[in-house]
Amino acid sequence: MWEKGNAKCQQSCKKWPKKFDNGNQKCEKCDYNCKRCENSAENCTKCVRGFKRNNKFPDCACKKGYFDNGVKHCKACNSQCKTCSDKKTCDSCLRPFLRPPYCLSS
Repeated sequence: MWEKGNAKCQQSCKKWPKKFDNGNQKCEKCDYNCKRCENSAENCTKCVRGFKRNNKFPDCACKKGYFDNGVKHCKACNSQCKTCSDKKTCDSCLRPFLRPPYCLSS
């Protein structure tokens, strides 16, 4: 029988990709953008393909030019966007003289 906080129980969760030990003798799923996580679903230690580790937070974010649409894979931004929040809304533009949110010349 596993004891709470038992190293063997914690190690058994690490054997399963996308699982972490919740402290209650159960392995739970990591967030969809984490390949591996520790202590909580959002504390990513390794990201799934298409996402990158965010240095400021223990999470995974999409690479520049892509946005997180809430599923496993990042989606490409509009061709005029450097970064975006969705397919139609640019947060920054590839060309410096264009203005967000649509990256059109003013």
